Amino acid sequence: MIQPEADVMPILGGDLPVIGGLKNDPIVVVQGHLLDADLKKILTTLNSEILRRYRQAKHLTDSSDDSIQFQPHSYTTQVVAGTNFFLKLEVVHKDTAPCSPKEYIHVRIFDQPWTQTLELTGLKINVQANDPFQYDFEPFPETK
Repeated sequence: MIQPEADVMPILGGDLPVIGGLKNDPIVVVQGHLLDADLKKILTTLNSEILRRYRQAKHLTDSSDDSIQFQPHSYTTQVVAGTNFFLKLEVVHKDTAPCSPKEYIHVRIFDQPWTQTLELTGLKINVQANDPFQYDFEPFPETK
């Protein structure tokens, strides 16, 4: 007998995802592959917000330069009243030598297309390459 995956519940002979379940196996992104067009658009749209929150969390001066970039490493999703995307991004500092070890962050993005809601809802710094995704994020500090 085939056992259903942990985030799938059999219903009337079929398998449907459990609403609210965080997928256990993240999708690993290899040089931009396996990143669908919708997720690429989401990351492009929120890039400046991710950068602003990253600089705030690291206590870096706010700058308009593009010396910091984010490269997708892996992601997973959670179906809620919309979709939570959990992404691990590699932080690339273009103006310095490659970091050793590499620097990663986790971001949580909420997308609800039918209400045109797209927002960065969490960011964690000091993440390791093998750290699992978790739902809990510290709230953003108040901005002045």
